[in-house]
Formats: sequence, C-alpha cells, structure tokens
Amino acid sequence: MGGLLDHVGDRLARHALNTTANYLEASAPQVVDVWIDRLKTAMPSYVPLLSEMRRWGTGNLQHLVGLLRDDDPEERQKITAELLSTGREMAAIHLARGIPLYEILRASSLFRLSALNGVERMLRRRLWLAFPQDILKAEDVINEALDQQMLVTSESYLEERARIIRRGQMELEATNRQLMVLIQEMHHRIKNNLQTIADLLSLEIHSGRKVSTEGALRESIARVRSIAAVHELLSSENVRVADIKELAEMITENCVRSMTGSQRKVNVIVQGEPVLLPSKQATALALVMTELVNNALEHAFGEKGGTLLVSLEEMAEEVRVSVRDNGKGLASGFDMETDSNLGLQIVRTLVTKDLSGTLELHSNGGTTATVRFTR
Repeated sequence: MGGLLDHVGDRLARHALNTTANYLEASAPQVVDVWIDRLKTAMPSYVPLLSEMRRWGTGNLQHLVGLLRDDDPEERQKITAELLSTGREMAAIHLARGIPLYEILRASSLFRLSALNGVERMLRRRLWLAFPQDILKAEDVINEALDQQMLVTSESYLEERARIIRRGQMELEATNRQLMVLIQEMHHRIKNNLQTIADLLSLEIHSGRKVSTEGALRESIARVRSIAAVHELLSSENVRVADIKELAEMITENCVRSMTGSQRKVNVIVQGEPVLLPSKQATALALVMTELVNNALEHAFGEKGGTLLVSLEEMAEEVRVSVRDNGKGLASGFDMETDSNLGLQIVRTLVTKDLSGTLELHSNGGTTATVRFTR
C-alpha cells in the first residue's frame, strides 16, 4: 500500500512540474515583460540594455522550463550546464560594460521574482491538479537552478575582475620599469651633455684665441642653446629621437638672432625631409650645425649679406648634412687639418668621435661643409 501511495505521489509531483512548465512556457512573454518593467523602474542603468536583457530573460526561462519538464538526469545536467554558461556570459558582458556585481545579482533576483510570480498566478487560477506541496517542488527547482546560476555569475565576475586587476598591475609595473629606464637615460644624457659643455669651455680656454670675453661667452651660449634645442624636441615629441630638420630650423634661427649689431642681410634656408636621430647623435649634430652656421655667418659674407642653405638628406642608413653659403669661399692655402679655428676643431672632434663620420669642406662660389655619418 505504501509503495502504491509513493508511486501516486511521484506521479502527482511530476504532473505538477509539467503543468508548471507548460504554464511558464505559454506565459513566457508576460513573465519577461513583467521582469523588464521591474528593471525599468528599479534599475535605470539597465534601460540601454533592455533589448539584450529581454533576450537573456527569454532564454533563461526556456532553460527553467526544460528543467521542470525533463526527468532524464543527463538531459537535466545538460540544461543546467547551459544555464550556468549563460551566467558566465552575463558576468563577462556586464563586467566589460562596467556594471557592478550587485546590480547583476539584483537584476537576476528580479528575474527570479518574476518567474515565481508566474507560478503564483497559475496557483490562483487553479490551473493544476495536484497538492500545493507538489507545486512548491516546482518553485524549489526554479530557486535551486537560479541559485546556482547566480553563484556561478558571481564567481565568474570576481575571477575575471581579479584577472583584469592583475593584468593592470602587470601593465603598471611594466610602465614603471620603462619610466625608470627613461629617467636613467635622461640623467645619463644630461650628464653627458654637461660634460660636453665643460669640454667645449676647456677647448675655449686652451685655444689661445684672442677674442673678447663677450665674444667667447656668446659662442658658448649658442652651443648651450643648441643642446637645449635637442632637449626641447625630445620633451615635446619623443624622449628618444629628435627630428634634425626641425632642430636645424631652431639652430639657424637662434644663430641669426644672435648676430647682434650686424647690418648684413642673410637669407637662411633649411631644406630636406624630416630625419629622426637618437638623442646622442642629435646632440652632437646640433653642435656641429651650430659651429658651421655661426662660422658661415661670421666669415662668409660681406656687408651685402647672402644666402645660407642647410640641406638634410637620408639615404639608406647614411645621413648627409651640408651647410652651403654663397660668400667669400675658403682662404687661399686653407688646410682643415692645420687650421686653428676653434669652431672647426670642435666640428672635427664631434664628427669623428661622436658621429663616427666624415667632414668635407669645398670652396666653389662660396663654401660647402658636408657631414656624413651612419644613423
């Protein structure tokens, strides 16, 4: 007798689950509409996502109907896996959009409430042939499934957020390492440039030239400004490379401006494509161009002035810079190796040692100084 009652009870419970599944399936649009209305009212942040949430709610309800209707353990396990996978997807999408976890769980709770309200409507309309406790089993199935889904959603959300935080920390650490390298490079560059300035001043002291203190200081100021121009370009464009065409424009402008008291009209032209050089080469070349331009401005032109052309060219790995004037030309018997001009001494030293290049001087309707070196 007891076995028969158990069998009848199982049949009634199964009937209650199927009845509930059929009712939820038939009233799915209404259940989802109720949920969407609750989202609109209680969670304004979800308003832009309502169409997406409607699809999610419809799919979720189909999974719940499948769990209520199907009695096969393997099929139920498959449906549960799909339900949990949906929770993981929801966590990933919402995290990517910056929606906090508590809002996701609140939206899920409102969905649960809407589904259970659907079961209660069925009870009120007495669209069932079973005991109330059998209907409660349907609610237990719904609650258990949604509990698992919310748990998986929470775990997935927190795990993904932890991965994002770890990734952010790794990126921050990498950025910090790069900044430390850049700072070290900057200090090394400044140290080298200060040493270069000190060496230039030492050359000035031991050159034996008979020039005024004002003239010597003016030349030194021009050299310091050339180095400062390199730093200005590095700070505004790139911390490691500088455009030497822009550098040449800055240097020629500074040199012409420093021609205090001169009535000569000198037309300066800078031509060529932009050429990028690392800071060390750019600094050396800036000093070279300063000396060549100043030398031309000081010695090449008479009272009528003239034209000074700075040309830049890059061929494969070789860079060529020429400073050409249409002035007096080189003096008869000029020998670059024995000439005592301090500016040319500085140029030869920088070209050979810092640029590992060559310097050529030609006189033909003026003077052309050409520097060649490998980038």
